[in-house]
Amino acid sequence: MERTEGEQRARIVSYRTYIMTWLFLLFLLALNISVSQVLVKGITVLLNIIIASCMAVTNLVFFMNLRYEGKFLRLMVSMAILVLTLIILFTFSDVLFRAR
Repeated sequence: MERTEGEQRARIVSYRTYIMTWLFLLFLLALNISVSQVLVKGITVLLNIIIASCMAVTNLVFFMNLRYEGKFLRLMVSMAILVLTLIILFTFSDVLFRAR
């Protein structure tokens, strides 16, 4: 039996996958909190942004099932993340090089 273009196969994800993902997110949260308690001025914000980005990507891939989507949607999400990253980098560079 052939599938039509609009028809999708149901994906069954085990509870183990969700529990392991949740534990990984809790680990990243604890890491984020511990990094914010250390007072290293230059690198604390950067590390927190990197950890938060890892948490966001984990949520996209596992809880929003992005790994099962097509290439076009993956490309669009990647482009949105790239644009957001560029905006953040340009903001930090503006603050860093601004005359005081």
